[in-house]
Amino acid sequence: MCPLAARAELRTLFLQLGRDDAPMVRRAVAVQLGAFAAAVADAEALQSDILPLFGELTQDEQDSVRLLAVDDCARLARLLPRDACLASVLPTMQRFAQDKSWRVRYAVASSVAELCEVLGQPVTNAELLPSFVRLLRDQEAEVRIVAASRVADMCRLVGADTAVQLLLPCVKDLAVDANAHVRSALACVLAGAAPVLGRSATQEGLLPLCLLLLKDDSPDVRLNVIARLEALNAVVGPEQLSASLLPAVVALAEDRHWRVRLAIIEYIPALCAQLGMSFFDDRLGALCLSWLSDSVHAIRQAASANLRRLTEAFGSEWAAEHVVPKVLALSSTPHYLYRATMLNAIGELAPVMGADYTCQHLLPTVLAAATDRVPNIRFAAARLLGRLAVLVGSSVSATMVTPCLSELQADADPDVRHFASLAIEGAS
Repeated sequence: MCPLAARAELRTLFLQLGRDDAPMVRRAVAVQLGAFAAAVADAEALQSDILPLFGELTQDEQDSVRLLAVDDCARLARLLPRDACLASVLPTMQRFAQDKSWRVRYAVASSVAELCEVLGQPVTNAELLPSFVRLLRDQEAEVRIVAASRVADMCRLVGADTAVQLLLPCVKDLAVDANAHVRSALACVLAGAAPVLGRSATQEGLLPLCLLLLKDDSPDVRLNVIARLEALNAVVGPEQLSASLLPAVVALAEDRHWRVRLAIIEYIPALCAQLGMSFFDDRLGALCLSWLSDSVHAIRQAASANLRRLTEAFGSEWAAEHVVPKVLALSSTPHYLYRATMLNAIGELAPVMGADYTCQHLLPTVLAAATDRVPNIRFAAARLLGRLAVLVGSSVSATMVTPCLSELQADADPDVRHFASLAIEGAS
């Protein structure tokens, strides 16, 4: 701890720097003002020295200084008595929300929720919410983007009734904003507001907006909604989901952008866990299997992993009846890439299906693939046999796997020989 006299001298120097002629120096002071105020142990000095300096920085002619002072609002609000905070910090934030510089308004939209946390719901609803609503309708897209990204936080801070009355109309406008980045930012947080609003308001207000954004022209908007559907599902329930949301999900499963299809695949296990096995078989089973024949490699890989997760959820008996026959049927497809996908799917399913089932139903198909006319399939089979050798046990490995790999070590293709040798080493 510094001596009392030294602390006073440091405050004096800091105040001098805050009034320096160089904007760069004033910016540095604005950055450190919150931390410096927290280090000032004297409450009287905080109000007599730091608070006036804060007021000067908030009215600086340079917007680069003012926008840095925005972050100081919440920091000072935690240190000042409530009366002083309401008299100085609150009006400053309200003034910043109408600043002529869009960069300052951007900073307000980014940090206003933090100040709301400090001031509490009554002050937020009465004093700061109107400023936030104004930011949601700002003429600059950059401000609307960051304000949209704070919608869920503000819903939590103002409460469900106020959010429905004052924020939801703005959100509806943002969902059809001309700027795709605004819609994308909203799509990231919209489902997060559902637990705050409750089931009724979510069904009537948020769900239609999510469905609208799922049909957005921008793939990024659709992706952001898909990635956060689980929070929405937990509120609206499977019945509402199957009636309204599921058709949109099914449509997106055939989206022209492969990243959207990939996001849907990753979402399927959580969806199926909520809807149950029978609903999955009726509506989504064929869809999940169709992804194994997708034109994009990443989709086929994800589809194989998806089948494993579904098998873990629904059980090996379900997979033996509904999944494995369709996977093994790919062995006769003329396109070698789909035969490679079959091998990848077998590699995903085998550990879940167990050693006995693998020996009887999966291993023969892999052994047959080891004689495929395409070298890529043969070395993929060799790699898979090396993994299955550990699963099926030493006796089956010695009588079926190792002899096949030994033959592949003499294959005409050098890559096949290489992977066969590696598989034998790994299995031994």
